[in-house]
Amino acid sequence: MKRVLIVSDCPTLNTGYARVARLVAKSLHDEGYQVRYLPANATLPDNDRELPYEVGTYEYPDRYWNRRIGDELLSYKPSLTIVIGEFIYLGYIGNVCRGLNIQSMYYVPVEGENYPPHFVYYEGGHIDYRMTIAKFHYLVSYSEFGKAQIHKQLPGIVHQSMPHAVDTKVFRPLNKLECRKKFFPNLVDNPEIGNDKFFVVGAVYRNQERKGVDYLLKGFKHFVDNYEGANKCYLFLVMDVKDGLGYNINNYIKQLGLQGRVTNVAVVSGKMGPDDNALVEIYNTFDVHCCPFRAEGWGLPIIEGLASGCHTIITDYATPAEYAEDSCIRVPIFDTQPRVGTNCEWAVLDYKAVGDAMGKVYTEIDSRLPNTKGVAVAQKYSEEVVGKKWVDMIKGLSLPEMPEIDESGLPQGEDTVISEYFDALDS
Repeated sequence: MKRVLIVSDCPTLNTGYARVARLVAKSLHDEGYQVRYLPANATLPDNDRELPYEVGTYEYPDRYWNRRIGDELLSYKPSLTIVIGEFIYLGYIGNVCRGLNIQSMYYVPVEGENYPPHFVYYEGGHIDYRMTIAKFHYLVSYSEFGKAQIHKQLPGIVHQSMPHAVDTKVFRPLNKLECRKKFFPNLVDNPEIGNDKFFVVGAVYRNQERKGVDYLLKGFKHFVDNYEGANKCYLFLVMDVKDGLGYNINNYIKQLGLQGRVTNVAVVSGKMGPDDNALVEIYNTFDVHCCPFRAEGWGLPIIEGLASGCHTIITDYATPAEYAEDSCIRVPIFDTQPRVGTNCEWAVLDYKAVGDAMGKVYTEIDSRLPNTKGVAVAQKYSEEVVGKKWVDMIKGLSLPEMPEIDESGLPQGEDTVISEYFDALDS
């Protein structure tokens, strides 16, 4: 029996990590692997989501506890442990696996350029980046961009690049008018405006500085102030208006004089928001999906929007610039700056260029029709395609067959050795 332990965000969340981990877990389970999913931040109550694989328990503080993950590894005895999550919280797992002679894999997020040799931790101190990731037996990057950045520090260490996936059965072009009737009935039914006379700039992502929400808001202000007829343009947000990692959206709107132009669907702390069936309807209300990110490991909202037919604005930087091909309007960067605590450099944009990109869609593109190039790009990253890539990659590894788990959960005679090992770790 080959067993896989997956450590990631709680599988009931809508975070990028959870979406990726769910696909990996399901794909391997369907292929006959025994899978256990270990949530590293079980912050939500139980819900009615049905999962075909076993889900363990791993409370929030356990993310920092070597002994806890070690006990889990010894009781489950996986052939492979796959870590899909934040380096600062879960990077240590490779070291624990190495000490227990258990193979491990890290799916490495790389959001910007020029990773330094040491990761600056936000609570002070540092983690040795190179030494920590080198403890994993396999490193998998999100993209060739990410692979190149890692190889600046550790040439040749990345085993393979593996893209994120999008559920193209859910995220797809729908009837735009019908979707708009659900969210903008007062505009659609207004004879002086109607469906053809108002323009929606959308944003489905977390309210945080890295996502460039300030560029979005100031760019939208520039757009409505400088393009004829833009007085019938509206901003549709799907984000937490007071996220601790971002901005006070309501205050920002008042300062920019955008009252009455902004609709928001609330998301709590970037985790609890509309389900996918609602999200695809939201994407289909947009004339343009504006994603002026300063740094980005992949950009699931971008690929979801493309799959839904959105005309899309991206920053010409990092992984989105790699996979988007010619399906998006790109905002050029004019500088990058190192960010303490992020382990990479972020892009610097001109908010006026963001607003002018909105204006380009407004004046040059029939945004009532779907972005067919974007839909074609998204099809390359469907869950079926990417799920098979994960299965093929795992099949290609030399993973050991593991014995059935006995009632004790520990190999006979190893209790003392294991105890001494973790005592050393704790000290």
